[in-house]
Order: sequence, then structure tokens, then C-alpha cells
Amino acid sequence: MSVTFIGDVHGQYRQLQELLPQCCGEIIFVGDLIDRGPDSRLVIDCVAELCQQGKARCVLGNHEYQLLRGLGVPERGIPRDDGYNGMWWHYGGQEMAASFNVAPFDDDGLRKALDWRLLWLADLPWFLTGTVHEHRFIVVHACLELGRSTAEQLEELQDPTHLWMAVEQPHCLYGRTMPTPKDFPADTVLVSGHTVMEQVVYTSDRICCDTSGGRGFGPLSGIQWPTGTVIAAW
Repeated sequence: MSVTFIGDVHGQYRQLQELLPQCCGEIIFVGDLIDRGPDSRLVIDCVAELCQQGKARCVLGNHEYQLLRGLGVPERGIPRDDGYNGMWWHYGGQEMAASFNVAPFDDDGLRKALDWRLLWLADLPWFLTGTVHEHRFIVVHACLELGRSTAEQLEELQDPTHLWMAVEQPHCLYGRTMPTPKDFPADTVLVSGHTVMEQVVYTSDRICCDTSGGRGFGPLSGIQWPTGTVIAAW
């Protein structure tokens, strides 16, 4: 058994299609499926189908968070926030809207075009855990805070209701911390994307697999675990 972690896709559907045949076992996406690249709609549809088939799981990324807070999702108790709305439209949202044939800053048009996808994105978990060959993994989009216990943070993320209305950006989605908390469990690896690296980072307790950032700085990358085999698609 194995699992393959895939870094921030950011609408890069062509690269994703080239990467998927290289994956082994369960596929786990570290968030930021959308924005910047040309094909956010196709990426969402592809990943949602894989999840429905039981072949993949995906955590929430900061770009999904910005979209959801910017539009608001009353069905999930997420209020609209004008600040996040402006942020999202200027940091990749226009490219995503274009993939749905929606004009820039047309919130109503985008909400209609997203259809079921808006609720699917809102229901993405904030973290994932699992075990492969007695080795555990914890997946968040960005990182964990160093000054708080791991257990406390994961407990909070099980019911992140208050984070949908937080003034400060959630650290697990926006932080840039690479080290793990002092009480991080042994024989466990923390997996994330978010921070663009020149190559996939892989140590005994840390994996960071965003090598593109959706800006074409590098390939869309993934890593088979626990073997540590890196896969990529340009």
C-alpha cells in the first residue's frame, strides 16, 4: 500500500492529467485546486470525481477559502466578506472565472456557474490523517503553528466554524512555517503545499510538494509515500 500526495494544482488540468498515471495508491491533494491556471473548472470536476470514486481525498486550500468567504455560502453558515472577495478576484479569481465563461467580478454569474461545486468546496476538510505501513501522515494546506500543541490544533480544525468568520487568516491555510510543533507525534509526517519550493521537500517528519504555485515556476509535483519517489509534470 502507498499514497501519493499532489501539490497545489491551481487550474493546471493538462499537467494533472499527465501526473495522475504516475500516482500509486490513494491520491491526496493538498488544496489550492483553483485559480491562476487556465482550467479550474476541469480540475474541480476531475478531483471531485476521483473523491466520489474513493480514489482520492482533498483538503481545503487558502484559495478555496478566499473564494468561499468572498462569495459567502449561506447553506454552510459562511458569510460573505468583501475583503476576501476583492482579494480573491485579484489573486487568481479572474482566471478561474474565465474557465467557467464568467466575466471578472461577476459574483452572481460565478455562483450560478459553480452550481454544486460551491458546496463541494465548502465541505472540504481542513486536515486529513492516515496510516501506511505503520507510518502516519497529517495533511494540511500550509502548516501547523509552532507555539500550540498538535492535538489542540487538529481538534480545532475538526469543527472550524469560527474560522469561517475569523479576522486573521487561519495559520493552517496561510502560514509559512516548515518545522513541526515540538509535540508532533513520532513516526508521523506533516504534509502540505502552499509554499513554493524549487523541489519537493521530503524529510522524516515533513513533506512540502508545491513546486509550481500555479505560476509556471516549476512542474506540478507529487510524491509517492512512504517510498519518497517524486513525480512531476511540466
